[in-house]
Amino acid sequence: ATSHARDGTTTGMKRTLEGTVKTSARASRARAAHASGRAVGRTDAVLARARGATLGDVRREQIDAALRLLIDEQCTLPFVARYRKERTDGLDEGQLRAVAAAHAEWTRLESKRESAFEALTRLEIVDERLFARLREASAVETIEDLMSKYKTKTSSRADRARELGCEPLAEKILSDGAGGVEALARAYVNGNDVPDVCEALRLAKDVLAERAANETSAREAARRSTWQNGRLQCALTTNGKAAVEGKIDDKKMKKIADALRDYYEFNAPLRRVKPHQTLAILRGEAAKVLRVKIDFDVAWAMSAAMKAMVGSRRLGGGCYNVVSEAVEDGVKRLLAPSIEREAKSRLKTEAMERAIADFGANLRSLLLQPPLTPAAVVLGVDPAYRTGCKLAVVDPTGALLDTGVVHLPQFESKVKREGGGQSAAASKLQALVKQWNVKAIAIGDGVASRETESLVAIALAGFEGVGWRVVSEAGASVYSASEIAAKELPDIDVSLRGAVSIARRLQDPMAELVKIEPQSIGIGLYQHDVKEKELADALTATVESAVANVGANLNTSSQSLLSRIPGLGPSLAAKIVRHRSERGRFRERAALKTIAGVGAKTYEQIIGFLRVPDAKDALERTSVHPESYHIAKKLLKMLERDVAEVIDLTASDAGDTSMDALKRLKPKLKALRDDVKDLEARAARLKCHPLTLKDIAIELSAPGDDARGQAAEQNVLRTQALTLEDLQTGAEIKNAVVRNVVPFGCFLDLGVGRDALLHVTAMRKRTDANPNAQIDPHALYRVGQTCAVRVKSVDIARQRIAVELP
Repeated sequence: ATSHARDGTTTGMKRTLEGTVKTSARASRARAAHASGRAVGRTDAVLARARGATLGDVRREQIDAALRLLIDEQCTLPFVARYRKERTDGLDEGQLRAVAAAHAEWTRLESKRESAFEALTRLEIVDERLFARLREASAVETIEDLMSKYKTKTSSRADRARELGCEPLAEKILSDGAGGVEALARAYVNGNDVPDVCEALRLAKDVLAERAANETSAREAARRSTWQNGRLQCALTTNGKAAVEGKIDDKKMKKIADALRDYYEFNAPLRRVKPHQTLAILRGEAAKVLRVKIDFDVAWAMSAAMKAMVGSRRLGGGCYNVVSEAVEDGVKRLLAPSIEREAKSRLKTEAMERAIADFGANLRSLLLQPPLTPAAVVLGVDPAYRTGCKLAVVDPTGALLDTGVVHLPQFESKVKREGGGQSAAASKLQALVKQWNVKAIAIGDGVASRETESLVAIALAGFEGVGWRVVSEAGASVYSASEIAAKELPDIDVSLRGAVSIARRLQDPMAELVKIEPQSIGIGLYQHDVKEKELADALTATVESAVANVGANLNTSSQSLLSRIPGLGPSLAAKIVRHRSERGRFRERAALKTIAGVGAKTYEQIIGFLRVPDAKDALERTSVHPESYHIAKKLLKMLERDVAEVIDLTASDAGDTSMDALKRLKPKLKALRDDVKDLEARAARLKCHPLTLKDIAIELSAPGDDARGQAAEQNVLRTQALTLEDLQTGAEIKNAVVRNVVPFGCFLDLGVGRDALLHVTAMRKRTDANPNAQIDPHALYRVGQTCAVRVKSVDIARQRIAVELP
């Protein structure tokens, strides 16, 4: 070996990544090695990583086009997914996100590789074999293994052995020096720090043990053993046992211990541990309730280390036994704990990625819930015990009409009750319903929600056409104290603003929820266990994607909604709102160019997601991009005639497209979007991509329609309330509402104040799927969806309900 780590000239020197860069022939060679280090190009590297994820059988040309658009041209992902299909050949948003994630992973790898070569340059280390292995490394862990021997560390037993001059002894033992180990060791006995042969051999073993633990092949073998045969084992700590037995007063620890009862004796193959199990177990370990261990066979690593250090050589004179003992010590004492920490870190990373993905999927479903149809007056109720339930009535557009406060019957004094025994709260609710012709009541799902629902059920008895729905109030308190709420409701008490938000969430979930930072909308598991920035970034991207999917009215959308348009942002949203208030409504999309800050690139990125519903040209009401107006108009000309060949497609496209023309051509447009051959033929004549033409046909066949649809089952309102005790095994619930989708199933609101679990094993498999394939709950259910279920079991003591499909 040619590195400083293997020759004798570095004895006594502290190996470190820090140091002054020295200009020398060696440093130049290290830099040159890095310059040729990117053996695999960006596109090929991303393709290799992304293909194994969700891309499937994607071509290299598609990856290259996606990277040019997303990275080089800095286009937003929703824009590329919607308006650049002709360049990516139809990569959808999920595939593009996989490409972006793979590129980020590749960038991290290259940054790590660059740092490694810079470190070698600083240390003036030249090792061609090491350079080659760094260039070939395809994982960050591999680079870290290769560079581990050069990292700054706290003083170790091996460092002390080097300081005492015993590293050459280790080298001689490893090279099978003449005379046997005792004779070799006797030369290093000095009567002070190394008093005898045994101490000299012990110090030499420490050096060999550290070398064994740093051998790249040994670390790779340990990883293989860990993930192929390793097991994750849990046990209660002393504090955990005390919490379970009620011997401590720490309420928080007792609560955590009770929630983790399924993991007291958990023991499972590492590769089969589910993401939600990982987060629960690591939470228990952090709270000192659980002791967590990853057990794996170290024999693989010991064998790899011996092969790397000894090879096929035959060591005699006791040298082999010394090396073997040192290798065993190094693997068990140094390598195994390191690999265990690494495995836990990987488990946590993968679990957090899945948790963030679940948050994103649930948030997207929540945002894309269809608005209440038909639009109606809604009464919002923010439940509370001591301070009373806050009430707010809003008109069909969300404007505030009235407010109030009522106390739940159990908190009212007898004086407040009316002669007939009806509570004043019920009377107040009835009066508001009658006065404002309320058609729906939105109840927050927080504290006292169950009691409030019972109160509403009593108050609405006898009212026809009025019902209620429990909605998520997550983030309502954040909105109440926000600057946005202060501007919208300046004269309303902070405590009442939450009720306004709850009412609006039933009317139009997206329009209201975009006012709140997405990480404040808790719809997942272990939200506080994931990295805050990563969660915020992912959920922000989810909100932008959902808003882009629906689009925004350029003339009526709030500043909060406009700011969520991909590529637009808060500053430009404020300018648009200010322009509307000072100069009036936008008559066409092109007028947006007059606003400072809207250059050609920005206009191109954002304009397709903005609508002008009352524009003279019907195309302004659709998601058709202005750059494709000429294609849309030529297509309509072609469809106006039975024989497309007689149409002069070179004629001017001037003039507006009328809604009457779109209604007249709707049957032909619907037929075209499903006819692949016709699409290809017409696209060839129009000189555009068939996918672009298909999107245009789809949009023109339903101009101005809300992409969220009008799913009647999601607008079902309740008219009766139940309790947990009312549930009977086998009873069917026809209007259960999905509240949360998680990897192991989904939680449903049955209207009893506690969510029921539909476990993944109880979900019906799709008939066209592989019967052995794993079911993804997100593929079958979404937040806000209404479905029918049957009660499987009710555990009143633990407040748990299990349901199954009828």
